[in-house]
Parts: sequence; structure tokens; C-alpha cells
Amino acid sequence: MNLLTALQYGAPGLSGVMLILAFRMIQTEQRRTTPRQAILRYTIVFMAFAFSLLAANIFLQIIERQKETIERQADAECAGVLNALRATIAGKELYEFEQPNPDHSKLQATIIALKTQSEKSLEACGVLH
Repeated sequence: MNLLTALQYGAPGLSGVMLILAFRMIQTEQRRTTPRQAILRYTIVFMAFAFSLLAANIFLQIIERQKETIERQADAECAGVLNALRATIAGKELYEFEQPNPDHSKLQATIIALKTQSEKSLEACGVLH
């Protein structure tokens, strides 16, 4: 795999490239008759940085997946509650509008407003398309 292709994978790709480069640096230094201690020390620091970058990325990926799971659960709960609200409003609407009563005109207007609001909430929640 080309090293530049690995960079398309973001932080894990960058960590992998850094670790490969560190490995090559150590390999090159070990071929010398007397390895330079400063180069070996800096290479170890470079490897530690690459590992810490990889660990941070793994941690952030775990957090992101947990966040997505929580959002999906919240969406499902939102959809359930809003659908129950919609059914309740539809039932009350059916009951009130089948029995014409001038005293209930305010209640009928309230039901219509609640129905409109619940439809907007369902659309915002992504339940209605």
C-alpha cells in the first residue's frame, strides 16, 4: 500500500505511516556500525507520539459511536412518543368532531392546533417525510 493512500484514512492512517517511518528509521540506524543514541531516542519519541495519536483516535471513535447510538435511541423514543401523541389527538379529534356542540368550538380549535404542532414535531423528528 502506498503511504499517501494510507493518509486517506485520517488519523489512523497517519499513525500507521508514522509507525512505518519510525520502523524504517530504526532499521536504517541499526545498519550502522555504531548506532547514534540521539537518533534512536528521537525515533522512540516519534513512535510514542504515533501510538498516542492512534490511542486518541480509537478513544474518539468509541465516543462517537456511543453518541450515535444515544442519538438513534433518542430518535426512536421521540418517534414513539410523538406517534402516541398523534394517535391521542386523532382520537380526541374524532370524538369531538363527530359530536357537533357549539360549546366545544374552543376545544376543537385547541385540538386542531395540537394536531398541527404534533405534525411539525413529527416532521422535525424525522418520523414524517
